[in-house]
Amino acid sequence: MKQIDEISLTDFDTDISAFKKVDLLVAVKSFDLQSIRKRYLDSRQRSKTGSVSRRAPSIGGLVLLSIERGIIMHQSIIAKLREPRGIDIIDRQISISSENRIYVFNKNSNLPMTIDHPWLSYIHTVRFNNKGDRILVSSSGLDIILEFELENGECIWEWLAWENGFDTGFDPVNNVEFRLTRSKQKAKIFIENGIDYNLITNPQNDHLPTAMRTAFINTAEYDSNGDILATLFHSGSVIRINKNNLSWINIIKGLSKPHGCSTYSNTYIVTDTAHGQIIIFDSKKQIQLSFRKEPGKPDSMEDLEWLQTSCVSDKTIITVDSNRSQLTFLDIKEQKKMHITYNPEWAIQDIVILDQNSISLLPVIRQHF
Repeated sequence: MKQIDEISLTDFDTDISAFKKVDLLVAVKSFDLQSIRKRYLDSRQRSKTGSVSRRAPSIGGLVLLSIERGIIMHQSIIAKLREPRGIDIIDRQISISSENRIYVFNKNSNLPMTIDHPWLSYIHTVRFNNKGDRILVSSSGLDIILEFELENGECIWEWLAWENGFDTGFDPVNNVEFRLTRSKQKAKIFIENGIDYNLITNPQNDHLPTAMRTAFINTAEYDSNGDILATLFHSGSVIRINKNNLSWINIIKGLSKPHGCSTYSNTYIVTDTAHGQIIIFDSKKQIQLSFRKEPGKPDSMEDLEWLQTSCVSDKTIITVDSNRSQLTFLDIKEQKKMHITYNPEWAIQDIVILDQNSISLLPVIRQHF
């Protein structure tokens, strides 16, 4: 039986000397967090959280933060673009998502490679494979995960939630259950059986608001064994998908609106968003680290938590705490922490740690946008 340790962040000592200087590239979905919070608070009156109508994409940006000795020593907006959420770095490449398009910058070109696909919608994450020749994308707006070859931009693999056990949705406006499909043949069967359905044949025009998605995939990540990990917002779970036969299993359940999921060595880190905790686990042990007793939230969020995602560098975990507008640096072994407060109007979606190779790409990104 797996050992489970529950720890409160209040047990950690604040120690800025425990953390090295770091340069972060931050994806800010919107520079108007208050509007997003209002929509979220309004949506909590329904049984399934999320918008019931499609909103116009926000203008967000990529921000460079240089953090040293417990403060932001330098910050600059590298680019402004439409709803950037996912970023990733490997070697001399940076990938960025912008609502329904992917950009890949590398050292050998002044122009990015762009990837467009009809099933890309409200992209949440982009992840390079270990070789840096493929990219995995969570297309949250249409409940699908796609993998692309970077040599030619070709889509070589996909996993659509509706065709793999997650086809049942709920319309909170009409208070009815329905099935989602892209198959006209399946739609015909639904008609014959008197089942309400939503047929998506033109994904670029047939948009799904958050509440009417069936899975709402927030993260797709390469697992170390060649499978795919995905966090599912609506079911509160992390699943492992077999790339060969598309079957899946739950590896953790009982989460609330999970977002980030990442691996390092044989360890997993999951951001249990609305429960206000990060979960670190391997085959033998699980640590549940709670932020719930930490101060610093606005009055409107007093009873709510929202941890967006986490990234790892050496022994340091960095977590985006949206309701406190903080980046929290953690040394789990030594039980040290450091809070870095950022602009409270930033809706940060993703963060990556920059090295000298990736920093050299920032002028190229700035010039393009």
